[in-house]
Amino acid sequence: MENCTFGSDCDRMFEDSTVNADIRGAVTNIKNPISGKITADNIGSITLDEHIKQPADCKIVIRKQQCECA
Repeated sequence: MENCTFGSDCDRMFEDSTVNADIRGAVTNIKNPISGKITADNIGSITLDEHIKQPADCKIVIRKQQCECA
């Protein structure tokens, strides 16, 4: 998934998934991704609980915003 966006009502994303996602905008919640990489502009919360499946090594990154200063 590249340059995708999600509505604010889309929560608990990527549960039990192996994913490579580049998300423009905010994500409400990411829950128990299995592996891969998720990059987003903002992430409300991340849920990793006892139900996460192995290898449980997904990298989750919040993209740094660039400031345009005059």
